[in-house]
Amino acid sequence: MNKKNRLSHPELFQGINKKRDYFEGWYFKHVSFDGKTTFSLIPGISYEGEKKHAFIQVIIGPEFRSYYISYDIEDFSYQDNPFRVKIDKNIFSLSGINLDIDSSDLKLKGHIKYNKITKIKRSFLEPNIMGFFAYFRFMQCYHGVISLNHELKGEIKYNKSNRNFNNGKGYIEKDWGTSFPKKYCWVQCNHFNKNSVSVIASVAHIPFLGSEFFGFIVVLKLEEKEYRFATYNKSKVVKAEYKDGNLTLSFKRKNIVLEIKTIVKEGLVLKAPKKGIMEDDIKETLEGILAVSLYDKEKLLFSGEGKHAGVEVVDWQN
Repeated sequence: MNKKNRLSHPELFQGINKKRDYFEGWYFKHVSFDGKTTFSLIPGISYEGEKKHAFIQVIIGPEFRSYYISYDIEDFSYQDNPFRVKIDKNIFSLSGINLDIDSSDLKLKGHIKYNKITKIKRSFLEPNIMGFFAYFRFMQCYHGVISLNHELKGEIKYNKSNRNFNNGKGYIEKDWGTSFPKKYCWVQCNHFNKNSVSVIASVAHIPFLGSEFFGFIVVLKLEEKEYRFATYNKSKVVKAEYKDGNLTLSFKRKNIVLEIKTIVKEGLVLKAPKKGIMEDDIKETLEGILAVSLYDKEKLLFSGEGKHAGVEVVDWQN
């Protein structure tokens, strides 16, 4: 598949011709039907100069523990049609995951199937969530939203306990490039009173052609209606404030205003890339709480509370 088509299918491996200082990672989030187990997996690759390795990061609750398992780069493989990434015995795809991890402090085995993958809208000018920025080949970090919401079926064995995910909810995104932004905030949630509501929002420092700016990408999905706020579609950031464990974001596009208020709970340490090297420590919570409101001028279009939200706030000072 050529580069142009790969941009409109961000789930595919993007690093075919990359040889050094590069990372690529997929983010698979799962929440059980009863909300008692949250479980995220990040399979990926890291090119540190000529040194290369594959990895799988794991966050799981309610124990809320995180793990980083390193693999030889030869253990990583991929295919395009249908999309699949394989690291050692572990398989990740849009139809589900199969896990077989046996390390010194982590044992994971089982499978989870996916149904009703929910993709974002795309077009020639907006091949993925990056909009026309996706066509620039010099960006520090690229982002892809692969599924805003989908159904789960299956079970995994985590060390000595079985975790059931039947009728649970999932989410998939990914990042690739050289480094994560030095400052950013990110929120994702699809656990609202209405099953058809999903939101993902991120504001980040973007180096660009010797200059810099704060870019943002936001999608709110209400049933079949998608509201998108982004740097590339004449939207504006009205507010992006983090104070005393509370993150407040507000965006505007024409007459439509989206407000997101987030309670950020204690997070777990994940490894993040810097010039391809997985050496930075960031914190992510899987149990954030959201209040989301959408207005058309003064008219309230939607109001809802979300739970089991993924939240990252990195060096965001007001």
